[in-house]
Amino acid sequence: MRANLVLHEQPASLRYFRGSGGDPIPGTVLPLFGTADIDVEAVGAVRVGDLSSADPAAPGVLVIEGGGGRQPSILLRFGSDANRRDRVRFDGSFLVLEVRELGHNGFSGIWTSGVPGMETRGHFCAERHAPGRPARG
Repeated sequence: MRANLVLHEQPASLRYFRGSGGDPIPGTVLPLFGTADIDVEAVGAVRVGDLSSADPAAPGVLVIEGGGGRQPSILLRFGSDANRRDRVRFDGSFLVLEVRELGHNGFSGIWTSGVPGMETRGHFCAERHAPGRPARG
């Protein structure tokens, strides 16, 4: 399956998760946000809101970097409902890509999607393309 993912630098005011006291949560950064045109249902994944939302406060895609362990983690969380900044989600549906390999021309890893008690999983790869240049296919 081919799809497009467009990422932008996150505004400075939205680069960190904030706790209930308003302070940034240590070790977690939100460097990028963007949009995607992926048919998630075609692979059995759950759509958690609009993937084409370009609103940085509720983007279609949010990149989450965590550095708490020996090796930093990079996650891409899909769906504007999952990425809303005005509420904290404790459960519900989800679609997350976990980056396992990162290079100059792209990245790859595994994805997980579902609702509590039911999950779908798979592998993904993403290739970098120049802006305005469509992917080969």
